[in-house]
Amino acid sequence: MKLADGSDEIIGGLCFKGITNDGVVEIGYGIQPLYEGKGYTTEAVNALVHWAVSQPSVTRVEAETEPENIASQKVIANVGFVSNGEIGQEGPRFTCEVG
Repeated sequence: MKLADGSDEIIGGLCFKGITNDGVVEIGYGIQPLYEGKGYTTEAVNALVHWAVSQPSVTRVEAETEPENIASQKVIANVGFVSNGEIGQEGPRFTCEVG
């Protein structure tokens, strides 16, 4: 993620962690502490999810957070993710359905 102020300052990162045979993609993201709480992560995750769901092969987008990472859980909730009741390697898993 870069600031859109012309500075080209990198403030965080986003990624896809792969796609399953049935079209499920998992996202990952992080932001430098100086920029937390300013809405940048929500904006970036929202754009990433919208791009992913526009791809014909994607059926669902998932994310995983550490249980105590409430800020990350708020980000994905703001984008439309809901808990799917599963626990992954990092903690609770969340799903954003396509359509």
